Amino acid sequence: MDNKLNIFLPILEMTNQQCFGDASPAARGVKQSSEGFKTDELSHTFALFQQMMSLRNCGLRVLISQIMKAKLRGLTILSSVLTLSGAFAGAAEIDRPVLELPEMEFDFGTINEGVEVRHTFPMRNAGSKRLEIKTAFSTCGCTVPHIKHREIAPGQTGELEVVLDTAMKQGAVSKPVEIRSNDPEHPVMTIHIKANVRGAHFDLGDVKAKIFTGRCAACHVDKGKGKEGEDLFAADCGMCHGFRGTGIKGVAPSLVHGNYEDEAFCAAMLHVISFGSQQHRSMAGYLNTAGGPLTEKDINSLITFLKKRSQQEKREEERRSKQASPAATDTRESSSENP
Repeated sequence: MDNKLNIFLPILEMTNQQCFGDASPAARGVKQSSEGFKTDELSHTFALFQQMMSLRNCGLRVLISQIMKAKLRGLTILSSVLTLSGAFAGAAEIDRPVLELPEMEFDFGTINEGVEVRHTFPMRNAGSKRLEIKTAFSTCGCTVPHIKHREIAPGQTGELEVVLDTAMKQGAVSKPVEIRSNDPEHPVMTIHIKANVRGAHFDLGDVKAKIFTGRCAACHVDKGKGKEGEDLFAADCGMCHGFRGTGIKGVAPSLVHGNYEDEAFCAAMLHVISFGSQQHRSMAGYLNTAGGPLTEKDINSLITFLKKRSQQEKREEERRSKQASPAATDTRESSSENP
């Protein structure tokens, strides 16, 4: 019997030491005795130990462990301790809703362009109050969250389904979804979906019908309404060409490294933005007379912005080149001094 008790008595000592360090009663040496214990008594005591370790409050765990250690020779007050432990457990219970997301990210793997895929994320209420899922929001219209359970009782699990439309997507795709709830400590939590889209733009059909309508319109049309210049570029073009116009590898080329001082180049850029690209079918024409959402004034403001950004990029490249030159000079001088 003593050997069985010795299985968990050191753990009780460790619990005290973790909470109070060397100043704990355990560290000062509390003598233990297991004389007279019966098998059923040991079973009850171990059950109490399990309750104790489940408590979140460190002080409550230590209090119960001390009562247990003081009475290991008999169970005269063990029933009282069990009653107290139940009360402590209730007191230690989290008195608020708690949103717990067992799965923070899901990867669809490699999938074809133009298909819709979906995944259901579990949402657990780990608190003691009713959890309310207020909203689920994605910054991209291609990613649509559906809240299946807006209210989740304590200890229960609800579901959030997220649909990803891969139309017009290329390569690696990662989309965030923000979940807002009445959890006071974590009112906003973010999950992610990922995918690797293959067959980019091989079977697009009517590009304009896709990019300017439906879910795609949320990013490529709606965000740019009433804007011009830099703001319009960020709203309608930034997700593909980068918000500074320097391009995104594997998605769309840089638009700021051309010669905007050349009138012919500017005219060519104006034509592509207005009527689309012959080389890149995913680039539809944005001019309203060609089926797009922008006016000539809007597109001219984009050209003005790109010309300005091109000049800024050239200055930045010159500055980086000058900063690198002294280092190169120092290296050459060091090499000549130390043959």
